[in-house]
Amino acid sequence: MNGSRFLAAACLAGCLGASAARGEVQTHTFGPCERYEMTLAKALPGGRQLVLNLGVQDGRIVQAWGSIAGVASCIDVIDASGLGVEGGRLMGTLRCWVQVPGDEAIHVGTYDLDVRAADGRLTGSYTGWRGVKGRTLVYATDRLVVEPEQVRYFVFGEEIAGKFGGAVRARAWGTGPMADVELVTRTVRARTWGAGEVEASLYLGSVLSGGPTDRFRRAWVELKLSGGKFVSGTIRPHAGEAAGWTGTVKSAGLKLTDAGLAGTITAQIESKALAAGTYTFGLRGEAVGNSVCGSVASRLGGKALELPANRFNGTLSTSARPASDADAVVELILPGAVEGGTDLHVHLDRRDGRFAKGAAVWWVGGLPRTRHMAADASGLSLAGGRLAGDLKIKLEAPAIPASRALDTTYRIDAKAAGGEIAGTFGAQFGARADVAGSVAGLVRSEQELRKACAIRAGFDWPFWSGPIGSFAATPGGHELVDDLAEAQLVWKGEPTPPARCQTTRYGEGNVHRYIERGGATGGGCSPAVADGKVFLYYFLPHGRDYDEKFVKTQTDRGIHVIDRMWVARADDVVLCMDAATGQTLWKTVFEGEGLYFGRHGTGSAKGAYTSNVACADGRVYVCPTSAKTCCLDAASGKLLWRSPVGTGPVRAVVGGVLVGAGADLVGLDGATGKELWRLRGAGAANAQPLRWKADGAEYVIAAGPGGTIVCVEPKTGKVRWRAEKTGTQACSLMTDGTYLLVNGTVSEKNKPNHLGCYRITPDGAERLWVLADWPYDPSHHMATMHGGHAWLRTGRSKGEERLLCIELAGGKVVQNIDGQCSGASGYTWWMDGRVFVQRDASHSATPLRLYDAGPGKLRVLGETWPTLHRTTTSYYPILITHAFVDGRVFIRGQRGIFCYDLRKRQPRR
Repeated sequence: MNGSRFLAAACLAGCLGASAARGEVQTHTFGPCERYEMTLAKALPGGRQLVLNLGVQDGRIVQAWGSIAGVASCIDVIDASGLGVEGGRLMGTLRCWVQVPGDEAIHVGTYDLDVRAADGRLTGSYTGWRGVKGRTLVYATDRLVVEPEQVRYFVFGEEIAGKFGGAVRARAWGTGPMADVELVTRTVRARTWGAGEVEASLYLGSVLSGGPTDRFRRAWVELKLSGGKFVSGTIRPHAGEAAGWTGTVKSAGLKLTDAGLAGTITAQIESKALAAGTYTFGLRGEAVGNSVCGSVASRLGGKALELPANRFNGTLSTSARPASDADAVVELILPGAVEGGTDLHVHLDRRDGRFAKGAAVWWVGGLPRTRHMAADASGLSLAGGRLAGDLKIKLEAPAIPASRALDTTYRIDAKAAGGEIAGTFGAQFGARADVAGSVAGLVRSEQELRKACAIRAGFDWPFWSGPIGSFAATPGGHELVDDLAEAQLVWKGEPTPPARCQTTRYGEGNVHRYIERGGATGGGCSPAVADGKVFLYYFLPHGRDYDEKFVKTQTDRGIHVIDRMWVARADDVVLCMDAATGQTLWKTVFEGEGLYFGRHGTGSAKGAYTSNVACADGRVYVCPTSAKTCCLDAASGKLLWRSPVGTGPVRAVVGGVLVGAGADLVGLDGATGKELWRLRGAGAANAQPLRWKADGAEYVIAAGPGGTIVCVEPKTGKVRWRAEKTGTQACSLMTDGTYLLVNGTVSEKNKPNHLGCYRITPDGAERLWVLADWPYDPSHHMATMHGGHAWLRTGRSKGEERLLCIELAGGKVVQNIDGQCSGASGYTWWMDGRVFVQRDASHSATPLRLYDAGPGKLRVLGETWPTLHRTTTSYYPILITHAFVDGRVFIRGQRGIFCYDLRKRQPRR
């Protein structure tokens, strides 16, 4: 199976149909859903059972997730694109990543299924195999610009094979102790080097001082000797490292024996970037065959340098033919023999006609990276011009990217003639487990699924900050769990792209991120829930018009790139799913209208762009990367209207008017898109306008520049009241209907912010208090409020972060506790007597902590919950929030939306 179908395309499969002309709007609708819940007996390590959940619509697999039987887990990296359903039969190949508790390795399972569905039951069998995912990407092309389908992870257990070459070399030194070899200027005196030409190539790590900002540099030393006399010697910067220096080898004194090497090399370094002068490198190491490895110390002008503990390694080679093959070093290079992509170098020390066990050394790449690593060549024979047999090697980290040592046997078959070796090799790299067994399960109808997890009418999370702008759910009267470890995963939606990949930051590492995290970034939208439906907006790269200059800059540096990560245009997508089942209801695609790579209206880098949906009155509103506000019918996905007026990354619907903020605060008619009013200079792009109800009427409360807050009548744009100099408001307005929480500090530069509170009425806003004793970051640590109280995760105070319960009427801190929630940033939510705090919402992790929220009873419940699925995050200033609805939480993950049931005493399926 192609690797990218398993990883990258697993996220994007089914998102778009055949490409349409740019500017075309396509709405895809989907039929009824049924779910196949099945168990594959003994499919996982240790004989564990693999539990699969497959959502089937219109004969194709739309949802796919799994778990390990008896373990609170989620398997969300699943490629079900090779499965098909027809005539009551499920057949094809499924592949997934599984991490078993207590095992650091990620197991990759490939399973061929043959399952029949009859009378609501599933029966059948599977065959397949299981290996361990390596860390190395394998490129199926020699080009630096690659397509996702040309890249995959190597999986231990896969068969590898190839041609290889090598040579039989004379030993670089004799069988007995070596005499001292002194290199003084350009004169060499030696007695036992032999008549052949010898080259020494040594890598010295961290031996040159770079000054206070650049602590050390590495170097290569190459020496050439002929007939025991010095021919040449050089010292140069390590490849790929900034140069800024030149050097000359002045002298050396080395002692070589069969057991190892010891001595010094002296070099003169000229540089303006480094500490220049005369360096002396002291070497002491071991030798196996023609390779050497050990420790190195460095002195500058006779003074020892305080550099990290260091090593050197290298090889000695000679063109001299050995007197006989019975006493020689056999050098082999097996191309692509490690994790399917890296060359394996092996030195086999042959004495008295035998390859002894342990008398061998191997390394990956050009030179040894760590200590010599033993190999077992006792299964090899060299006779009659043929080298054949088994070479056994324990491949160990960190010389290879594997997470653990792997025993590997390479099958060698080669001809040896004239000192040269050529032939073939084969191996099974790492353990492979062939598996087979039975499959049994149930078919769950759409009606069954909806009955088990239906969302009650009136329970919504229609906007980014919740139903009323307080980060609090509508009270549902549920008794919630006391430990998030008891949360039940109800469903995972269809594959959607991750929120952020930091494509422009990390060079070739982003190819790894593209494959590992599920494809190209799709923006930072948060899920919204309304009328029993879940909505998400994302964007995808469109076409082949990419930034050639940027790609050339990367490839000129030898960096692999996936060019679609830098295309100019975007497909904007609005997705609708059923909140009870996760089935896809409709998907509307704006073909090629948006901008993918480059600067957007909010956020300066690819992946930072955020546009959250707003839902009201049976409509869904979004301002995608095209910067045109769009309105869709929530039931069908049909485009109702489109306006050239942008409404920013967060918006609200108030009294039938769509209100958005950029430089201006603007109101559009929710039914037609007509611009009703505009308050110039009154908007703050990252602060969501709030829907506020008072005395039977609805109003808009919005933040503007310079610390101004306005209350506006939604139909006319008339300003009811204005509060000035309230403090810089960015992502910081919250209301529970009576009180308004803001950044209450008119800050001086570099001074901390503090939480402030206003009592609001249709006639004005009265400032009540500022929580001056506790730092507050309005863009990172949003508060939540309910029932006359607020819960706030503060900024750092006295080395720790606290969680406060605050009485809104007077600003009294009712309780403060060590929240055990330190991290970069994260929001706070309230639902049914519980407070949830996200420890970090900006670095690809979304751990949650649970608290008893009763005033005076504030306490931590359970341990930090990392969620069961792979996570994704956006970036500042608007982070992804979760939707808390009717005892459930909807979380955007790396590969789709996940729904967890947080209600207590629910039957576990």
